Amino acid sequence: MNWFPSTDAFQTLLLTWLTDMNRIGLGPEDALFPDLADLQRAPEPDRPPLRPMQIARAATEAFSLASKHATEPYSPHSVRHTLAQLGDRICRDSEERKAWSLNLGHSTDENTWTYYGKVPDVRRSEIFELLENEHPASSPEIELMLAYHEHSLILGTPEFKQAEKLVEQRRKVFRKK
Repeated sequence: MNWFPSTDAFQTLLLTWLTDMNRIGLGPEDALFPDLADLQRAPEPDRPPLRPMQIARAATEAFSLASKHATEPYSPHSVRHTLAQLGDRICRDSEERKAWSLNLGHSTDENTWTYYGKVPDVRRSEIFELLENEHPASSPEIELMLAYHEHSLILGTPEFKQAEKLVEQRRKVFRKK
């Protein structure tokens, strides 16, 4: 099983559920979320495996019941949305995003970001404001800043002064964050 990173609370809840199910006599061949009527009966020896909930919207109703005391209702899609957002923050390259997407049950990472990679209008405005204030450095500027940090520029030269100015501008941007 591949757990999503940074989801310890979810893991704990699921493992506790599995322990409780095991304690009442259910095992790995039984449905993870069996029908409530089956749960209310004592497990019989040599019985067939318990089937999953059969009512329409079973998972949605389970989430609704579980979050009835929360400040807002949650659904299975709330979890997927949360996991997609988490993946967007911690995946560093396309291979990691693909693995993340596959773990969500999607065949492509485009599916994940199309359906769960939402950006609210307020956040979109914040992003564009940051983009306006953080003009990306050009390749020559990056090379110049690298030379500055490697101490390979001569103090007082125009290149040194330009690199120093670029580095200080970047520091100001990152201090604001």
